[in-house]
Amino acid sequence: SYVYPGYIFAKYDTAGNRRSFAVARYGAYIRVYSGYNGGASSEYFETNLFMSNSEWYHIGVSFDGLNKAGTVRLFRASNGTNYSWPFTFNNEPYIGTADVTVGSRHGGGDFFNGHLDELVVFNDLISINEIDAIRDTREKTVRQQASSIYAKSGIDGRHALAAWFLEDFLFTPPASDRNAA
Repeated sequence: SYVYPGYIFAKYDTAGNRRSFAVARYGAYIRVYSGYNGGASSEYFETNLFMSNSEWYHIGVSFDGLNKAGTVRLFRASNGTNYSWPFTFNNEPYIGTADVTVGSRHGGGDFFNGHLDELVVFNDLISINEIDAIRDTREKTVRQQASSIYAKSGIDGRHALAAWFLEDFLFTPPASDRNAA
């Protein structure tokens, strides 16, 4: 069934031409957007794994703005499979003044229709192994893992975007699909 697109995490304002960075579910796929040209334009990378409704996913995105390169890491809980997609953008990323939002883009609209269990943002690139290690931890050790990554990056806390991941990600089917069952 079709899933409506929605922004999961964004620093992205389409109306005010302040596109910086966003991660969205577009149809049944994950898209990572990067703004350029003063925020007036954007480019995107899209995964090729069809994501079903009512399934749990763990999604990690690590992005290096200096090299315009990143990786999407996805764990599908229903079959215990990891997927990875490296990507490179063509243009220098624009860092603008749009608000950082969770579940929509700047100014509202294009809302994510699902459940987010946890969102963490780091000011350092984290590896696929670090993303997987965080996913495999239990609740009381997640803070210890985060503190370890903060220490590695040499920062005081959660400030700027370099990498993020979502823990236990569940998509909810649209009401029309739920009522049909």
